Amino acid sequence: MKPSPPTLIFKPWFCALALVLGGLGLHWWHALQQQPQNTRWWRLAPYLALFPLSMLWGWVDVLRHGLMADEAFNAKFNPQAPPNTPQGSGWTAVCMVLALGLLAISIIASLALLNQLWMTQSIG
Repeated sequence: MKPSPPTLIFKPWFCALALVLGGLGLHWWHALQQQPQNTRWWRLAPYLALFPLSMLWGWVDVLRHGLMADEAFNAKFNPQAPPNTPQGSGWTAVCMVLALGLLAISIIASLALLNQLWMTQSIG
């Protein structure tokens, strides 16, 4: 029986998972599917423990890995693939724009809420 070729981690798919399900850390689950079972769970623990902040971390992961060069992405997630395997797609850019927008909205809303609480003397 012929062994199946290893699956490649596609950058737009990784960024889309980080955008939508990054709060649960499922983009890392997908990226680490080729590693042994016992090494995957410890990557998910911080995401599950700090869920509200982990949504922000997921959006930062979209930006961090979306801006990563294809060669660096392949070296990190697809070491068995040729380094010049193209990973770019228009969907990566769409995910990055959405993540940047959601990140900005979250930060601005948090600052507005903290300012409102401070001005009404609810805190401090």
